[in-house]
Amino acid sequence: MTEDTTRRRVLGLGATGALAALSGCSGATPFVGKRTKDTRTFDAASVDSLSVDGRNGEIRVRPTNADRIRVETVKQSGSVFADLSDVRVEMGVENGELAVKTNRTGGGSWLGGTPSVKIRVRLPAGVSLGRLRTENGTVDVRGVETDATLVTENGRVEARDIDGFVSAESENGSVTVHGVAGIGDVRTENGSVEVEIPAIRSDTTVRSENGSVTAKIAPDLNATLVARTDNGDVNVRLPKFEADLRTETAVQGTLGEGGPELRFATENGSIELTEL
Repeated sequence: MTEDTTRRRVLGLGATGALAALSGCSGATPFVGKRTKDTRTFDAASVDSLSVDGRNGEIRVRPTNADRIRVETVKQSGSVFADLSDVRVEMGVENGELAVKTNRTGGGSWLGGTPSVKIRVRLPAGVSLGRLRTENGTVDVRGVETDATLVTENGRVEARDIDGFVSAESENGSVTVHGVAGIGDVRTENGSVEVEIPAIRSDTTVRSENGSVTAKIAPDLNATLVARTDNGDVNVRLPKFEADLRTETAVQGTLGEGGPELRFATENGSIELTEL
């Protein structure tokens, strides 16, 4: 092999490696587009509750031992042509409520679209959650001590290890509620529902239009249980449940000593109820 041939081969391998790195094959894929991050804090002693009204982007809440509420917002777009000023995040305290709201101020560009906004909150104990809502994105809340209402139109809802009652709703996405003190209504139109139910306060519905419903129910819960599906199976395995009606697609009866109605429903999917 001549010296020139060897040199050409080495240069060729170097160029190939450079191209692989640029294309992400090297394992380090850089963010391409635009991104800005902002952080604000608020004295927890002056705030009773927090609510979030988002548009495009996730909402995430985690606990903190600090005495200040920390709200981090990340505006970003995958297009270098995007104008991040097309969305604005407003936040302020009024009558004890810290309201965080994303407003669309521009129409977005044809090439850049509308930027998304991730909202990440660190919540001290003693501050309650109001309604957390986004149009497109995940709502993910964990480890806090408060009731919560979690809503997204397009995305999943995750609620875990919450010392409070949780209500959750999605139009297109799965809903998971685990390790909570109790539940309110839990619904999705398209997606699965998976819940743990230690307690309910009143008549409660757990429903999916198109998807399976899986629930683990506390053995000491007292309720009137109703479970129905249009297309699927209903399987109830609860030791303290006495059935008045039991078919492949519907089950109805008394759980414990009876009480508020606990309804499970899906149009297309199975229902599986077991003991927590």
